[in-house]
Order: sequence, then structure tokens, then C-alpha cells
Amino acid sequence: MVLGGFTGSEVATKTVDVPYTYSDMGFGFVPSKFLRTQGVSGDILRVYDDNSIKQSLRNIILTSYHERPFRPGFGAGLRKYLFENFDEFELYDFEINIRDQIERYEPRVTIESVDAEIVNEFRGGGSIQVTVKFNYVPIDTSNPVSSEIRITTERVR
Repeated sequence: MVLGGFTGSEVATKTVDVPYTYSDMGFGFVPSKFLRTQGVSGDILRVYDDNSIKQSLRNIILTSYHERPFRPGFGAGLRKYLFENFDEFELYDFEINIRDQIERYEPRVTIESVDAEIVNEFRGGGSIQVTVKFNYVPIDTSNPVSSEIRITTERVR
């Protein structure tokens, strides 16, 4: 991996071996600790392995239909469900929708379970908590790794 930068520092082009399987651009927009200690002011982090997959799953669950150009069917649309009157059938339908979207757009994972529940329903406001338990197989080994992601979204008004 070659780090690029515009500071003129010799560290900006130093080659670093990072043992990771998956990587993606992070959405933190904060320079990494390594770059800050070396004087390089980057603005985009990279996330690796488990964090890369969790970020991808979070994007799938939080993205609404027709939000992405050229992919109108992408996303589970969690925010749409915040304003619905839920019963068990609606929650089950939402869980099936999440499972279908993850199977379609995230081939790196195998889903163990998807659980959606209404966490808080006080004075008309509500929040939904989605928990996805999944397995993924790193490229360098054949042993599956188990992980989970929990997303809580709440209605403000």
C-alpha cells in the first residue's frame, strides 16, 4: 500500500505492509493517527475487514429506495419504516427486506439472523433497532468469522 499526500514529506510515499483482507473508504473524514503523527493532513480514512463489511451493511440498511442514481432498488429504507404503525407482520416484512438487500448487494457475508424491533414508542416518537448477525470468510483463511452490527434509528418529530 502506498500512502499519498501533498506535504512534500518523505513519509507521504512510504510503502507500508498492512495485513488486511477487505478495505473500503471510511466515512469519518478525519486523518488517521499515523498520518497526523507524520504531518500529513489526509481527509479520508480507510476501513478494513470487519469494519469495511459493517460499513457496507450500514449503508444498505440506511439507504432509501431511489436515493442512489442508477440503482433505484438499492437499500432497505429504514427511515421509511420509522413513520409506519408497526405490527408483527410489518416487522417481519422489514426483516425479509433487509435480508434480501444484503444477499443481493453484499456477497462477502452469510447472514445468520436479522432482528428488527421497536425500542421506544413514547409520545408518538419511536425508534427501531436492527441487529444483523453475519459470517464472512477472509480470503487468506478458510475459517469463517462471526460478527454483528446493531443500528438504532429514531424519529425526532
